[in-house]
Order: sequence, then C-alpha cells, then structure tokens
Amino acid sequence: MQFKNVKQWFKNPAESNDMQGWNDFIKQVGLQKVFSNNITIDPGWGGSLLFSILLKFKQEEDFRKSFYVLPTPGIQWDQKLKNINQSGQDANGNLGLFLPDAIKINSEQMMSILLSTRETQFQYLSSLAVNRYGQTYPSAQVLLAIEPLNFVETCSFVSLADQSGQQYQYYLLVCVGAKEDGNIVENSREWQDEINKTVTRGMGKYFLSDNTLFYALYGRKKKEGDTYVIDEKWYTNEYLQGRLYQKTNDPIFVSLAAIQQWAGDQL
Repeated sequence: MQFKNVKQWFKNPAESNDMQGWNDFIKQVGLQKVFSNNITIDPGWGGSLLFSILLKFKQEEDFRKSFYVLPTPGIQWDQKLKNINQSGQDANGNLGLFLPDAIKINSEQMMSILLSTRETQFQYLSSLAVNRYGQTYPSAQVLLAIEPLNFVETCSFVSLADQSGQQYQYYLLVCVGAKEDGNIVENSREWQDEINKTVTRGMGKYFLSDNTLFYALYGRKKKEGDTYVIDEKWYTNEYLQGRLYQKTNDPIFVSLAAIQQWAGDQL
C-alpha cells in the first residue's frame, strides 16, 4: 500500500530504534520523497523534549541520520549532557544523558534520555525510564480511577519488557478477594468491561492496560506514616514468580481469603 498526498510525517524515536524496520516501512508505503522529522513528546514531563530538522530518506546515509535530534526550542537545560552514572556531573566524551531542568536528579521517576553527540546534533539512543510506546504510562492515575470499583479490593501494575528490552507492556493485577457472586472466571469479562469503560471515560482508550488479570486474593499493603498503601513490590514479585496464579487456585489460600472476607465484614 502506497500513501498518497502526504506532505510531512514524524515519528517518536523513543517508540522504536529499529532502523531497518523504519527503512522497510518507508519504502513499503512510498515515503522516500516526503519530509520527515523526529519529535519526542511526553505529557508526563511537560510535552515536547526533542525534535529534529526535516529530512528525506532518499539514500542510505539519510537513514543513519534518522535518529538525530536537538532539544526543543525553549526547553530549559544547561547545554551539556550528563554522566551516564546519573551523578549529575557533566559527561566525559560524546555519550551522556539529556536532563531538562524540570527533571530532578536522582528522582525515582527520573526521565533520562541517552544521547550521543553527532556533529552539531545528537543521536537518540534510548530512554532509561520505563515507558510504553515511548511515553510515560500514568499507572498511578489509572489505579486511582479503578480502585473505587466495587469488585476491586486492591490492584497494582507490573511492567514487562519485550525482547528488545526497550518497550514495556503494563499488566493490571486486580485482587478481588473472596467474592460470593460466582466464579472468578465467569465474572472476569464483566469486570474487564467495567474497567475499560471507567478508564476510557476518564482518561481515554490509549491508557487501557495491555492485559488485566484477576485473582481471588487480598493484595498486601504496607504502612507508610499513618496510612496503609499497596505494596507494589509484593505484587511484582508474586506475579513474576507465578505465586499469584498458584495461590488463587490453591484451596488453602482460597479459604484464607474467605476468612479475611469474613473478618472484614465483622468490622
């Protein structure tokens, strides 16, 4: 299929750095003579971070420049790449981290982008932050949206890297406790529909999880100050080791969940 009447197209270099894949795509749809540029946009970090000058992919040399970028005009940064050890020191040599002033050094959610100097531009290499399709996934906001649903006892996300190690999928893990309204398999479709409607209505379809799994258990919480919050590390470890699936199919843990349900009803 050939695209027609295309004046310009752009891509996010964070979405994929498969140069051969982009090369094949451009030739397949006939975009060799159309101007293109890179734009790295992340709403979680203030909008546009990087862009590139317009380029046509006519020769092999053009593809080598297809990941060249520059800081977006107006973005505040100190004009120097930072050391890849994340110390905040200036980089030694051509390889370093791009850190706008708005992003705090050593923050747990630090969005750092690995670049290398190429002539008067930079070459985009990768992002050190966990992202989905090149953008920060607002997992905390999605959880806040679905936690009030009446079948949700606790919930959390686990992020899983693909084979390249650069793209992540987000699995929503929902503990529904010991429900009395039927088998978890029979109810899961209805629960999934309600979650999808809630997220789509409040945030948009883009923010739906890549997969949703339900467990007839009670998720662990930990104390932080005067409140109890979801223990995300427990969720991640239990899922990756297969224990959530094992427990939700183990009569002993099913009985324990029923006891927890009864004890909660007595309070």
